[in-house]
Amino acid sequence: MPNPVPTKKACDQCRLRKTKCDLSQPCSSCSARNFQCTYATPHRKRGPARRSEARHQPSSVDSTVRTPTTATPPDSSNHTQPPVDLEIPDQQPSWDLFGSLPAAAWNSSEADFFMPPVQASTSLERPTSAALGDPLLNLLPEQPDPAARSIVHPQPLQTVVQATFWPPNVDEERLIRWIDVYFDRLFPTLPILRRATVFSRLLSQHHRTVPHFGAMLLALGSFSLIQPVRIREWPSASSREAMINMMLSESVKMRASVDFGETPSFDALLTSIFLFACLFQRNQHNAAWLRLREAAELGCLLGLDRIESYNACRPEDRQQRLRIYYLLSVTERAYALERRHPITFLGHPGAETQMLLRSVTSVTADNNMDIVIDDDAESAGTLGLVELMTLFDPINEDFLRCFNGQCGLGRQGCQYFDQNTAISIYQSINDHQRHMSSYEVSTPGQASDTAASLDWRAEISLKESQKADLKVNELWLMNRLWCVCLSHKVLTLQAEHPALRIDHSISIFEAALRLCQTLPLSSLEVHGVGLIEKLYCICESAVATRRYGEHLCYLSPNHEQITELLRSPVSSGLPMTTACHSASDPMLALLKGFFDFFKKIRAGQHPVLGKYVALVGEELSIES
Repeated sequence: MPNPVPTKKACDQCRLRKTKCDLSQPCSSCSARNFQCTYATPHRKRGPARRSEARHQPSSVDSTVRTPTTATPPDSSNHTQPPVDLEIPDQQPSWDLFGSLPAAAWNSSEADFFMPPVQASTSLERPTSAALGDPLLNLLPEQPDPAARSIVHPQPLQTVVQATFWPPNVDEERLIRWIDVYFDRLFPTLPILRRATVFSRLLSQHHRTVPHFGAMLLALGSFSLIQPVRIREWPSASSREAMINMMLSESVKMRASVDFGETPSFDALLTSIFLFACLFQRNQHNAAWLRLREAAELGCLLGLDRIESYNACRPEDRQQRLRIYYLLSVTERAYALERRHPITFLGHPGAETQMLLRSVTSVTADNNMDIVIDDDAESAGTLGLVELMTLFDPINEDFLRCFNGQCGLGRQGCQYFDQNTAISIYQSINDHQRHMSSYEVSTPGQASDTAASLDWRAEISLKESQKADLKVNELWLMNRLWCVCLSHKVLTLQAEHPALRIDHSISIFEAALRLCQTLPLSSLEVHGVGLIEKLYCICESAVATRRYGEHLCYLSPNHEQITELLRSPVSSGLPMTTACHSASDPMLALLKGFFDFFKKIRAGQHPVLGKYVALVGEELSIES
């Protein structure tokens, strides 16, 4: 290595930082801090200024400090030369002892880094260190004038922003693989992103310059790692967990700000959805509920529930907005039925948006080239969400009020639910089941009359994962309806309508087991723990009916009281049916079938297996 060439003047960095320079090139101080050691800035000439130079001298000390220093070299002529703009390189502040601050903070004071200025029409200038005369503040660097930047060594703004929030241990290659998992496994049931848009923004480095987009990608990557896990992927569970924890933490950091939500965006909304999904899979339901409400409120701010807000959007944007609206509405209703929560989007979103749905699902040409491109994946995803919204549309705020025990049933009687309401909801779900069976017998291009009522449905076939999601939710909603009927005392043993019979829960249980034994396991695993918990609810109601039969009609418990009843049967005082003491009860085979299924799905790595063993372990002679 050549010996450093000694100089006679301190380098620019040491002079600006007021540190001792060893006059080498590069100096040891810059080498230790990985600075670019330059000697480009000429030193100010000592002595009094000439009369011609004094006229150009700034009038205040404050402006002198803020303005980049320019020098007038001596010349044989009597006139002065125009000042030359020279770059003042970005400096690391002396109060950053360990070099841990992002590059964007190097040109700001300590106060500016921890307390960024508020954008306002009238702002106060920050006093300079020289004006204050404080020796501690003299260590802080001053803001350089952008006009003093040199075109010789430009400092790109994007590089500064990149180092601000994007985690260095997440590279694009891995991120793209996780995004591909979403589009391959999760997109059919959550078609809320467009592949072309995501990868276009990713290639444009938006994830490094737009915090909300970067946070959304990290949350999406976490979601892709935590939910659609196949059996052969379970050996990497510990590595997945570590990566998920890191990406979720970084995602929350990237979009954290005091005024979060002041300017709502779809990136922020989608981030909240993916955070909810991850927290739900981790059984952190209070935090998950907070993120779901956050997503719903952002949707309200963006006008997803207002038809007029769709008018100014392009057709493809209207379709994406409508898909997000349907997903939020369905997710809210499903989670409310699981955790006794209220909902944000009231009424019947599916029925209220039929005209809008017809307008956004018609095939349109590109505005610039008149080229029509029919995306089968997006069409199938849209159809799946429409079917899911149709299924959940009867579950409005009145039904949820009855399900949550907030309808005044114990005081003056419920005015929202009776036998006619139960039969109406049952008929709606049953019609949807018959409609879904048409997808089994008809091929693309030969859809049923119901499916052909909208032209865009005629050429679409649902994926296996979509069919599994819809069929399990049909049976689960039947079970939730049975729970409300039980708590409202409309169930009897000899009722003519199946929705009003106490043993209807066992019929649902049998249908659910047949479904699980028929569908491919991968089509069920992709939906994560949520689908498994819905199947457990069906099992729980059937076990309660098997044990207590018509005695449940006298007690009229709600779904939570059923769980307590099964947990401590002695304290209830209800006599058990004779089937519970019979070794030849045909339902024992069904219980054993669900036990085998819960052991098989996701390799038994889910909390439902332990709950099911505690529920029926004694009857099946299984040790917990």
